[in-house]
Amino acid sequence: MTTTIDVILIKDIHGLGKFGDKKTVRLGFARNFLLPQAKALLVSPANLYLFESLRKKEDKRKAQLFADAEATRKILDGKEVIFKSKAQEKGHLYGSVTLGDVIDYIKKEFNITLQKKYLKMSDHIKDLGEYDINVVLHENVEFQIKLIVEAVEEKESGKKK
Repeated sequence: MTTTIDVILIKDIHGLGKFGDKKTVRLGFARNFLLPQAKALLVSPANLYLFESLRKKEDKRKAQLFADAEATRKILDGKEVIFKSKAQEKGHLYGSVTLGDVIDYIKKEFNITLQKKYLKMSDHIKDLGEYDINVVLHENVEFQIKLIVEAVEEKESGKKK
């Protein structure tokens, strides 16, 4: 009895391969994990035909994701995101500017909804200044936006004395 079997991956699997790879795997792994969770197909003439239709759909989906990412890059590349916040005299903020704040600003100003996973920001911003935020929308679409944190004037804060 064979203990291995050939499969075609129909989903990316970390440590095993990417969509479309033909792999030889242990029979139990295929029977208990890959096949029930629809992550692979057994290699057969019928499944090779089925896989080609899946590949065409996947290629269309990836092309659409790339086009959407490029359109977003054209709008946001090099843009400035300006936050005004209360700060101490030395420039330390009383609060912080978070990734969620940046995403909300982009949605409000540019009507573009981004997920947190696309923005690469080291940590919450707690000081005044300028910061570069990397945006990675697709493996081939990466750009930067500039975050500017300014101190709010006392008149703007709405405090009454």
